[in-house]
Amino acid sequence: MMSAVTEWFRFNPMIVAGIEARLRRRQFIPWALMMIIITTFGFLLAYLAATGRGHAAAQEAARIGLMPLLVIQGIVLIFLGTGRIAAAMVEMREKGILDFHRMTPMSPGNKIIGQLFGLPAREYALCLITMPFVMFCWMVGQIHLLVLAELYLVFFSSVILYHSIAMVMGMVARSPRTAFVGAQGMVFLFHLVIPAFSGLGFQFLEYLTVRPTFVVIASEQIQGVEAELRMFEDVHALREVAFFGIGLQSTLFSLLLQGLVTSTILVVLHRKWRSPQHHALSKIYAVALFGGFQFLVVGCVTPFLASTVRFARLGEFGMLTLGYSYFVLSASAAIFLIHITTPSGFEYQRGLRLARKHRLPRLPAHRDEAPSGLWALGIALIGAMGYSIIFLAAWYYERLDTATTGARMLFLPAVWWMAMVMSVHQARAWGEERGLFLYGVFVWMVPVLLGILLLVADVVSFTTACYFTTPSGLLAPIWLVLPVIELYAFVNDFGPKHRAVLAVLVTIWPLLALAIFARLNLMRHNHLRTTVRSDTVPESSSSEYHPDPPGDDPVRMA
Repeated sequence: MMSAVTEWFRFNPMIVAGIEARLRRRQFIPWALMMIIITTFGFLLAYLAATGRGHAAAQEAARIGLMPLLVIQGIVLIFLGTGRIAAAMVEMREKGILDFHRMTPMSPGNKIIGQLFGLPAREYALCLITMPFVMFCWMVGQIHLLVLAELYLVFFSSVILYHSIAMVMGMVARSPRTAFVGAQGMVFLFHLVIPAFSGLGFQFLEYLTVRPTFVVIASEQIQGVEAELRMFEDVHALREVAFFGIGLQSTLFSLLLQGLVTSTILVVLHRKWRSPQHHALSKIYAVALFGGFQFLVVGCVTPFLASTVRFARLGEFGMLTLGYSYFVLSASAAIFLIHITTPSGFEYQRGLRLARKHRLPRLPAHRDEAPSGLWALGIALIGAMGYSIIFLAAWYYERLDTATTGARMLFLPAVWWMAMVMSVHQARAWGEERGLFLYGVFVWMVPVLLGILLLVADVVSFTTACYFTTPSGLLAPIWLVLPVIELYAFVNDFGPKHRAVLAVLVTIWPLLALAIFARLNLMRHNHLRTTVRSDTVPESSSSEYHPDPPGDDPVRMA
């Protein structure tokens, strides 16, 4: 295994080309001088500020000096390197270099490794310039070698994760500027927006960055820092991840989670590198990925519900906030996976012709061109199980009130979720991107706007206006949770019966949308099958079916 990795780095021509292109003297020397100046200033500022005023000894000051070094390395590798990879991938795609690389006699894995470490060669070299300062902090600060290795292991794991995502963005972005800005925006999203969900019970999202490991090590290695960090972070919670009631060490959890996400991105790159016509993920992998996501969510949310102290931080709207956040994360993941695995009409026709050519009764369900209804049903079932487990856990830990409505109301969110996911899939299969847009506008947005207008115009009461918004998936998670929480005191006429009726109506509307879009999708597929049957039957060279006939099928499963 190690010998194969060594060969990738030693004999990979793409890495060599990246080094030669980005480390030319005229280009690299100004960057290197700027890096030396900034690093020296940042380190000495922290070190001298700690020692010059007598606040800390040399050992403690050296440990403090490591913090700005890590920040500088993060800006160079994570921020600048990610943007560089995304922009370079767009430039190579526009110039046809990617198509040229696809024809070179190298495996897709070697090509991905070559671009992953060759494109940001300058950023890695600039990071290498800061290493003498890091060695000084290690020796003078007497930092344990395993602690330093733990910190940089998570750091470079996150670097590879962001660089891999940047490569995918570069393959789909329209311009280098868009890819560069989008990749840097993704870095901000991972570090500022997504970790905010950790306070809502989705703690695993915070470990997609190096920040938890950085905070824990800083609190342990620098005296007096933990007390200051407690004003902004729950340092004790960051040391261990409560996963199904089992305490997992934060570094181990970070490496496992980032490794799983990085492997998924590498699968996408592998498929796209073989052919740009491939779907980003296969149908089987998409369902397994969603199952893994739900496993992480349920594993982190159930201990959060069990902890009275942590759940109390959400305040009076705790269960409502948690339920809506869960919907946002799960629905976003489900809709995205359904979108990238559902074939277009052209792809479906191509699959029908391929199956007819090889005299197959139907196209294999796992292929990219095959309909994705079965796999969308799998995603819907997995999400419904997640909904049921979370609401049952909330009921078990007495976070819900079922005295007036009964425990049967706990299963309505799962029923609604399945109907919503399948209706979204049918809309996507019927109208492709246009179908998703129409579904979002007319099913989710228009009812909310209509309810607001009727309420503002004082035409109907608040309760009646809420009935008009029941088709919308934007408010459905709220109406589904209302029957089982004590959150209705601010509305006098919004009694238990009204809340139960709202929950039932919310569940009925996506079933109606599913019936309509399923009918439209069936008519469209019948038309496409009729069109294919009217074509001339091609002569097959063999009655035996080959899953990936060379030259006939550019969409193959990785």
